[in-house]
Amino acid sequence: SANTQVFGSGSRLIVL
Repeated sequence: SANTQVFGSGSRLIVL
């Protein structure tokens, strides 16, 4: 599934 995770001061879409 696609999860939105925050890294530092930004965010990226993680597709698992």
